[in-house]
Amino acid sequence: FNRHQPKDSYPYFVRVYHDFLAERLEAAGGVEQEAAVAGLALPKALPTVLPMMVHSLMQAGADVSRQSAEVLGLAVRLSPPDALKPMVMLSYVCGPLIRVMGTRVPAPVKEAILDTTIMLLRQHPELVARVLPQLQSTFVKHLRDPARSVRTRAAVGLGLLMSLSSKVDVIVNELLGNLDGGVSSAVAASSSSGLQAADRGVQEAMLQALRGVLLRAGEKISPPMLAKIEETLLDLLQSSENEQTQLQVAAALGAYAMHCDEARVLALASDHILTEGDLSLWSVRLSKCLLAGQLLKYARTRLPADLVGKLVASLAEFLDDDHMAVVEAAANASLHALLVIDGTALDDA
Repeated sequence: FNRHQPKDSYPYFVRVYHDFLAERLEAAGGVEQEAAVAGLALPKALPTVLPMMVHSLMQAGADVSRQSAEVLGLAVRLSPPDALKPMVMLSYVCGPLIRVMGTRVPAPVKEAILDTTIMLLRQHPELVARVLPQLQSTFVKHLRDPARSVRTRAAVGLGLLMSLSSKVDVIVNELLGNLDGGVSSAVAASSSSGLQAADRGVQEAMLQALRGVLLRAGEKISPPMLAKIEETLLDLLQSSENEQTQLQVAAALGAYAMHCDEARVLALASDHILTEGDLSLWSVRLSKCLLAGQLLKYARTRLPADLVGKLVASLAEFLDDDHMAVVEAAANASLHALLVIDGTALDDA
């Protein structure tokens, strides 16, 4: 079919492929094994279909480029495993996706490319590992993208990618450097307030990426780097008055608590939640509730039962706070305490 079509007509057929594959996956209820297209296992099937998508991805307009990236992902998802030869994947999927992400393309195209790349990382990590350095640079770069949807996907992708890397400390150090030194040059804006908002969005993407790295590759992080993570995050938690930033910092600290020494987990609870502090500031009350919730979510098995009881008792005091964000955070954290297997410590709380 492709041999009989001039290249300038390729974009017209992208939608045909897209609709066919998408409808087949939908008809199978999203179950890829049942939706697999047997014909894609033929020796020349993918090497024939994929070049059309690559050409359209790199040469067509934004809408066709987005659909082309989606077709690449669908074709991989619905191909029998034997059809996914490493050289085919590198030549017609991974390589083109990375190249296009290095150009100026609209956010919807970047979203589609990142979605496909994340799918590859989850389902075929052994194929993606061959382009790990290039993907790493791509993800880190797009943590600073103006579009939040792109930054979020880049953060997810970086976390997944680090499970394949042996140099996790390098990435962690880069993320911490951006958090510690600020992100004032991240995104240009026309006004001071706009710049601050843009910087905060990039900062939150860095925090989300750090949490993802900790969750998926925390065991590879060295003790000195773990100590640096704690120091940087606690400084940020204490200095920030933005709710979303505080939540991202607390979530990263929760993920950190899965891998640090148990003494540091206890210190996080006793020194930064159970101590009084300046409770006249709603941001301080909020940070305590958020951190308690994330410790109970990620590291509850590392918390002694009596300490869990103290945390729950502390959270109860914030359930009638005059700031609704504090009340919601306290309620959410209390629900995580219900997941503690030994609930005897909660009886007196």
